[in-house]
Amino acid sequence: MSVLPKALNSPDDDTDLQIAIAKEVRWTLEEVEQYFIECEEICSDDGLPYYNLAKFSEETPSDLKELAGLNSSNEVHLDLHLVPIRGDEEEI
Repeated sequence: MSVLPKALNSPDDDTDLQIAIAKEVRWTLEEVEQYFIECEEICSDDGLPYYNLAKFSEETPSDLKELAGLNSSNEVHLDLHLVPIRGDEEEI
């Protein structure tokens, strides 16, 4: 039995993403919910993805910044495989 919340599978639900980030940066889910801002895919000029860039609030406590390895801009690079892929929804 998992104590983690289930994703709602709606376009604006990022529960799976937050759980993945929490595991990677070694924070609790509540800490990620409080300080996580966004995750952006960084690509080359021709569209090839390099990595994901997770951005966190300036109010993130210094001990959490250190634990996660955040840079001076409160960001951390994440592997491409870490971020859950959302299926493209087809319209009928």
